[in-house]
Amino acid sequence: MKKTVLIFSAMLLLAFGVNAQTKKDGTPDMRYKANKQTYSTPTYSAPKTTTPRNYNNGGQYKVQKGYQKSNGTYVAPHIKTTPDNKKWNNAKPKY
Repeated sequence: MKKTVLIFSAMLLLAFGVNAQTKKDGTPDMRYKANKQTYSTPTYSAPKTTTPRNYNNGGQYKVQKGYQKSNGTYVAPHIKTTPDNKKWNNAKPKY
């Protein structure tokens, strides 16, 4: 009998301890240190884009490096057609 009461009380305390760290809707309560460590910022990083890409296009497209305009706006690197004064071949490249 003593063993049963001890097990029951341990389970009861464990159940209240788990509920104390969650909100009513079941989401973790960030006021607790254990939840802050569990739900911290992700440890992954974005892929590196510093490696040059090889666009073997036979001279049809030009790779434009990123630059900053005179008004301070940064233009990201992009691909454009080579300048040849023809409007009919200024199509957007398909990746």
